[in-house]
Amino acid sequence: MVLTVYGHQLSEPSRSVYLFCKVAKIPHTTINVDLLHEEHKQEAYLAINPLAVVPSIVDDDFKLSECMSILKYLARKYKVADHWYPEDLKVRAKVDQYLDWQHTGVRKTNIDCLMLFLGPLMGGKPIDEAEMAEKIEMFDKSLGTIEKVFLGDKKYVASDEISIADICCLSEVMQSVSLLRSRTDLLASHPKLAAWKERAVEKLNPDYDEVFKLLSEFAANPQTDLL
Repeated sequence: MVLTVYGHQLSEPSRSVYLFCKVAKIPHTTINVDLLHEEHKQEAYLAINPLAVVPSIVDDDFKLSECMSILKYLARKYKVADHWYPEDLKVRAKVDQYLDWQHTGVRKTNIDCLMLFLGPLMGGKPIDEAEMAEKIEMFDKSLGTIEKVFLGDKKYVASDEISIADICCLSEVMQSVSLLRSRTDLLASHPKLAAWKERAVEKLNPDYDEVFKLLSEFAANPQTDLL
C-alpha cells in the first residue's frame, strides 16, 4: 500500500513533507485537507490524527503526525540519500538542533505575521500597522538567528550538504517572506540567508516550484478560495 500524505500546500509543515517526498523520490500520494472548512476536525480525519493538525501520513497501517517526526521516519524507512538525515552522529545532531529550535524560533514569529496577514481575509479587523511592524521585526530577528547561529559560513543549515533541516527552514521562512514581499524585502538585510535560499531552491527544483506554487499564487493574489 502506497504512502499517503495528508496536508495542505499553504501549511508550512505540509510543504516540508510534500517536498521531501518528491526530492527523495519516495513513492506517495497526497490528499488535500480542507482547513478553511475544518475538515481536519471531522471524524474521518480525526481517526487518522486525533490532534487535528496537518500534516499526517498513513504508511500501510502505520499513522503518524508532526512534520519533524514524519521526516525522520521517512528518511529511515525509505533509506534515502544519507545527506538528508545523516548517519554521522554529530551532523545529525546539528540537523536535530535546528529542527528542535524551529518551533519556538522562526515558526512562532512566522505564525504571528501570518495571523495578522490573514485577519482581514477571514472577516477580521484591518491589519494594525504598528502591530504588524512589531511582528515583522521579531520575524526579522529570527532570520538573523538562522543566518548567524545555524547557517554561518556553511552552504546549508546544518552542514555543507542539504538536509531535511533546510527543507523545513525554507518552507517556514518563505511563508512570511512571500506574503509580506509588498511591504518589505525580508532577505535584503540577510545576504548569507538570501544566498542560501537561492542555493537551496536551485538544488530542490523543479520540485520546489511545484510544491510552493500555491503559496506563490496566494502571495500574488490573496483570496480565501485558495485557502
